[in-house]
Amino acid sequence: MVAPTSLDYKPGSILRIRMHNFLTYADAEVRPGPRLNVVVGPNGSGKSTILCAIALGLGSSANALERGDGVGCFVMRDKEKGWMEIELKGKREGDPTIVIRRDLERASNRSSYKLNGEVATQALVHQKVQELGIQVNNLCTFLPQEKVGKFTEMDPQKLLMETEKVVCTESFDLFSTHEDLIARQRALKTCDTEKETCEKELKKLLERREGLRGDKDKMEEKERLKAKAETLKKCYSWMVFRRDQLQAKKLRDEKQAKEHELEAAGVTIQPYTTRAEGFRALVESAGILVKDGQALWKKGRAKIDACCGKVEPASDALQDAGAAVEELEQRRAFKEKERSKVQAELQEALALPSVNVEEMKDSIAKLTRLGRDAKRTQDDKGRVVGRLKQDMNDVNKEIYDLEQRKKNEERQENQRLNRLKHSRHLGPNARTACEVHEWVHWNGGRFSGRVYGPLILEMSVEDRAVAAMVEQQCTPSTQLTFVVENDEDKKTLVDEWKTNRKAKIVVQQLQSRWREDLKREFYNPGDLAQLEKEGIKGIMLDHINAPDQVLSALCTQANVHRVLIGNDHTEQRIANGFLEQLCRRGGSGGQGGDGGKGGGSAVVYTERKDGVCVQHRGTISHYSNKLSTASKLSKPPEVLGEGATDEEEARELSRKQKEYERVIAEGMEKAAKLQAAIRDREEEQNTAGREATKLQKEQSKLQARIKEAMGVQNTVKRLEKKLAEIEAEMEIDVSQQRADLEKKMKAAAKGYVDVLCKHTEEVVSFVGRWERNLGGKMAQAMGKSLSRGADQELKEQSQKHEGLKEELEVLNRDYRALIEVIKKAKGILERDVPLKGPKADVSVIDMLGGELDQKTCEECQNMYEEALQHAESIYDNPAVIAQYKELVKQVAAREKELAEHMVTCSSGQKRVDELAKKWKDALKPLVAKLHMRFGEYMRQMGCEGEVVLAEEPDDYERWGLVLRVRFREGTTLQPLQAKVQSGGERSVSTILFLMGLQSTVASPFRAVDEINQGMDERNERLVFSRIVANSANVQYFLVTPKLLPGLTAMEMEHVTVLFVFNAPELLPFDKWSVKGFLEAARRKRGMAGGGGGSSKRGRSIGGGAARNRQPVDVDDSDE
Repeated sequence: MVAPTSLDYKPGSILRIRMHNFLTYADAEVRPGPRLNVVVGPNGSGKSTILCAIALGLGSSANALERGDGVGCFVMRDKEKGWMEIELKGKREGDPTIVIRRDLERASNRSSYKLNGEVATQALVHQKVQELGIQVNNLCTFLPQEKVGKFTEMDPQKLLMETEKVVCTESFDLFSTHEDLIARQRALKTCDTEKETCEKELKKLLERREGLRGDKDKMEEKERLKAKAETLKKCYSWMVFRRDQLQAKKLRDEKQAKEHELEAAGVTIQPYTTRAEGFRALVESAGILVKDGQALWKKGRAKIDACCGKVEPASDALQDAGAAVEELEQRRAFKEKERSKVQAELQEALALPSVNVEEMKDSIAKLTRLGRDAKRTQDDKGRVVGRLKQDMNDVNKEIYDLEQRKKNEERQENQRLNRLKHSRHLGPNARTACEVHEWVHWNGGRFSGRVYGPLILEMSVEDRAVAAMVEQQCTPSTQLTFVVENDEDKKTLVDEWKTNRKAKIVVQQLQSRWREDLKREFYNPGDLAQLEKEGIKGIMLDHINAPDQVLSALCTQANVHRVLIGNDHTEQRIANGFLEQLCRRGGSGGQGGDGGKGGGSAVVYTERKDGVCVQHRGTISHYSNKLSTASKLSKPPEVLGEGATDEEEARELSRKQKEYERVIAEGMEKAAKLQAAIRDREEEQNTAGREATKLQKEQSKLQARIKEAMGVQNTVKRLEKKLAEIEAEMEIDVSQQRADLEKKMKAAAKGYVDVLCKHTEEVVSFVGRWERNLGGKMAQAMGKSLSRGADQELKEQSQKHEGLKEELEVLNRDYRALIEVIKKAKGILERDVPLKGPKADVSVIDMLGGELDQKTCEECQNMYEEALQHAESIYDNPAVIAQYKELVKQVAAREKELAEHMVTCSSGQKRVDELAKKWKDALKPLVAKLHMRFGEYMRQMGCEGEVVLAEEPDDYERWGLVLRVRFREGTTLQPLQAKVQSGGERSVSTILFLMGLQSTVASPFRAVDEINQGMDERNERLVFSRIVANSANVQYFLVTPKLLPGLTAMEMEHVTVLFVFNAPELLPFDKWSVKGFLEAARRKRGMAGGGGGSSKRGRSIGGGAARNRQPVDVDDSDE
């Protein structure tokens, strides 16, 4: 071929690889060709080391290569530092090359980077590598030796994700979109789960709220009545205040009226004073005229008075006698009338129906006892209701506490399941396994035997160190395996999840002799006793606690019965060849083997003093019978270890959950019974109360009847006594008394006539004398009479005036006192019960303006007492209100949360549908293209293959790529799996898939290591031809320990062969002569002369690099 130029290399292609103190290379440089580079050399010569240098130099981690537990392991033995340097073609034509150097340190197990000679961070290197489209951690573009077998172990989901990472689509990132879809769908499922949980909790809360509503209503009624009573009390104060205001206004009006009346009386009295004074003056002037005839008048007057003195007594005696006679007759008639009345009343009283008072008293006593019993029964029922309600509150509180504890337990169990669901190491299938685990739990009745799984949840270990070892030893498929005991259970599980739900799960059925196999020892006690000297603590099987069925499955799939566990002393012995002894013995911790030259392997885990666990794996090559080893740090456990869910813990959690559910159900049932009992006892209490009220009313009626009967009896007795007294008085003879009175009246009449005649004579005499002095007397008498009248009127007016003054004083005093009361009451009311301003009591205002608008203070007081009495009759249970309010608050929070979940789910689903459409539109044409090319390549091999997109409409995490192949006639297409096809068939399928993927891959170079191992000669030739054909436009690295003779494709100009002879047992590179080898071969065949040989250009790599066929002398390595 012609020498390559810089223009032949694609952007990002590798121009140069240099290694210094790197594994087996002391100092070497490789300059690969721009297209296919076939790296050839014996096993152990350092071919795969070149790919390791590429991966590490471009930023990959040591763990990703699975060849050590850190970058320090890649430093050449007995050296402390090493480095590799990768030179890449620039991104655009004319750009300078990109040189990335990575320095390694053994002691610190650290590394550092340089980019174009400048110190750089790992992040900057990753960014630069990603800009060039390089993906050294993707098995679809970079398949090192240690990961060739991993490719076929990838599940369809992983294969799809890895394919999406490397494909090149216009302005659309399939991988990122797929990851976004998965994340969004997980969030949707989480949202749906939270929504369902929220709905269940809301339903329970609503049921509990409805159960407390009756008691809550009663307590609210009690509080309402108390509030009403308090409001009525406040209103009463205001009504009294307003009444006092009206009274004050009335007093003020009366006071003003009295003041006006007093003022008018003061004006009216003046004329009376003037008139009285005038009449007194007239009397004085008349007195002078009368004074002269006074003596004569006095004498005549004395005689008349003497006669009058006799007339009047005589008249009185006559009148008294007549009156006595008349009184006697009247008294007699009155007694007659009174007797008739008393007789009528007595007859009426006697006509009333007779009443047996004693019997009524006995009835009252009986009713009193019954009423007391009814009241006692009512009180007893009330106390029973109180105790029942207290029990109800205790039960509700207990149910609430149990629900909280159940939620906490569920949350802990969910955390363990979530740890498995989100395990990075186990991948997306862990979520499926968790779903199957939950389904098996809820559908246990469908299985005749016990179903175990996933295995990682069925086992427990003694500490975190062993947990890390077990998770390292068990592959993801092993950890997620389900174990059944019979064909029927396997069919049930497979049909439900693999057939119906298209889920990827592993189901293992125990063989009939699984118990005997479990008892079979790979290391007998003598072996273990001998190994104990090397620090071996035992085999891994003995450190796992699990059912025997689970242990049997672990032995079958992970060989835990062959894996040894040691300490730091064991690690030192491994460095001195102990691992090779185990491999030669035939011990197998992974693939198994017969030991000796047939190959063998062993796995030993060691725990250092600092707690770090290391996996040591040794393998005897089937080709060279030489040992290859690898050590790798174990990752911290993700599922096992502290808080891991083992079988016993899961069973205990299940038992606790069932116990919680049982106790909660019993509590709910007890609460329902208590609620019914409370209603029954309240009804009995109300019945007893009504009975007591009824008996009290009957007792009151009987007491009223007794009182009435006693009144009638007393009335009869009183009337009979009075009638007897009247009869006694009527029987007295009054005829003699009447005759004496008549005689006395006649004597009085005769005396009165005599005295009257004498008086008449004296009056006639006096009149004669009086006529002479009549004028002065008349004037004086008239004046005195008028004067007396005027004085009397003046006195009356004066008394009236004084009375008005006194009344006004009383009104003023009452008014002032009432005003003081009003002022004091107003200050208190405006402070405590304001009706205006920001602190106004609205309830008082409404009640005053509504219900009490036409009520009096007395009616308001009665309403207050009735409301207070009604409130006191309701059983007090304040905790119910608090519980109900808390439930209302929780219901509102759950309803709000539920609404948010529904909005989130709706918007999230819409966004998922939009992304899914774009993703499918870009993905399906790509898969169709892969299917066409893979099928074509397989047909050219005489086989059949297809690429199928495994779709799961409702779960984009389960979408995957399935490679289905058929290598023999009479068989059907089978998925490409490690346990189905042979190693060669898997290699053929893998490389042809990578070839079909090549045109869509954005990476500037690809690499595969020993992909042709295990292929038969025909397939290897066809595969090699396909590799050569597909690498005409891209840089490719094909690493292989051997090539078949007569590969005509090797003559293609774009093929570069890199010979690696970097091992102590190989011929040194400076002694290497292709021409000499050809001549020796011709001589051996009996051929004369030195025939030409291939003109194919080759490059040899020893401790250094050969350019243009001329090897460069470098330092030899130690291996």
